[in-house]
Amino acid sequence: MDMGRWQIWIGLLLKAIILACLAPAGWAAETSIIEVTFGCEDGTKFGATFDNEAETLAITFASGERVLLKQGVSGSGIRYEGSGYEFFGKGKSGILMRPKLPELRCEETGGAAAKPAPGDAKPQ
Repeated sequence: MDMGRWQIWIGLLLKAIILACLAPAGWAAETSIIEVTFGCEDGTKFGATFDNEAETLAITFASGERVLLKQGVSGSGIRYEGSGYEFFGKGKSGILMRPKLPELRCEETGGAAAKPAPGDAKPQ
């Protein structure tokens, strides 16, 4: 690599670092909590609250039952597990596995409302 190209790469790197430092802290917080509604093939509907900071998924069923799942390892997409439940997803689709019940194939039907985490400032 000749000296001219080297200087260009260093210049671009420095600009990227400066821009990253100038971004308001609240921007990252805007997507720390995401609320989505899922509808499943059998008619089941549930609310899903993804907390990216805590790495959890809270599922709330129409009956009022609430299940808290912890983020698990996934090769592609997302995976949460806990209390005998597992939720796998990619894009707007997901599969919910429940104890002693058939799996539910579900699609996002609404939501994707991002909220800042408690105490986080919104960008001005």
